[in-house]
Amino acid sequence: MKKSIALMLAAASIGAGSTAFANERDFGAILSECGIGAMIAPSNETVAVITNVTFDLGTTAVSSNASSAGNCVGGKKKVAQLIQNAYPQLTADIAKGQGQNLDALSVAAQCGPTAGDKFKTQVRLQFGQSAAQGQGKTQLDKNEDLYGIVKSSAVHAGCSI
Repeated sequence: MKKSIALMLAAASIGAGSTAFANERDFGAILSECGIGAMIAPSNETVAVITNVTFDLGTTAVSSNASSAGNCVGGKKKVAQLIQNAYPQLTADIAKGQGQNLDALSVAAQCGPTAGDKFKTQVRLQFGQSAAQGQGKTQLDKNEDLYGIVKSSAVHAGCSI
């Protein structure tokens, strides 16, 4: 047990340098959202952290955050959670083309101000086409459809989800 704690502390001190904070992500988030741990357990932060620390003291998580932060699961996870928790509010905002939930979706998709406007327009276009085909679908299917629209719109708008 003492060795495990020592390994976690060592990993924390290794990643606490300026590289870890360059992308505004704290070390705990890096260990849970990046590297091998995030690939193995994207929906279980504890398992992701333990895997990253056990496998290589968190170095792949730190290096993937530094070299390709957009590939870490942070943005994708936040988008999925937002869709899961606020689907009715999101769809109302998408229909209007504005609103705090649509703004939150743009932020979660890691869009800047210019890309955010393009992203919102693209989401609205694609969602309008998809909604017409949504009759009879389960809520999970609707959530997955919206997630796909968000990913596609983010790529189209130049966001870094």
